[in-house]
Amino acid sequence: MYGSDRLDSLKHSLKLLVNKLRPLNKASIVSYAGSAGVVLEPTSGGNKAKILAATDKFEARGSTAGGEELKLAYKMTEHSKINSGINRKLLVTDGDFNVGISSDEELKAFVTTEKE
Repeated sequence: MYGSDRLDSLKHSLKLLVNKLRPLNKASIVSYAGSAGVVLEPTSGGNKAKILAATDKFEARGSTAGGEELKLAYKMTEHSKINSGINRKLLVTDGDFNVGISSDEELKAFVTTEKE
């Protein structure tokens, strides 16, 4: 699967996931196309239209600064963390990490450190 096919598949999969969210769930989106940035602040799963609108804006462009995106994701989710609940970060990409953290070993080390 190449180019827009991967992106279309990603958007479709996220739509299915978003439609399963409950109001107590929160979704946040950060982008790493070119540089890391916040696309959607923590938003209730009850506001599916807002979450889906953010996913519809996804575009494949630029380099993949996955490490910076992950750092931003961990920082942003600290504000919406459910202390006694299950907190997840979902990483989706249409390409390879090619800026900053770019190897499997670096990624594993980063996530392990953040988890603690």
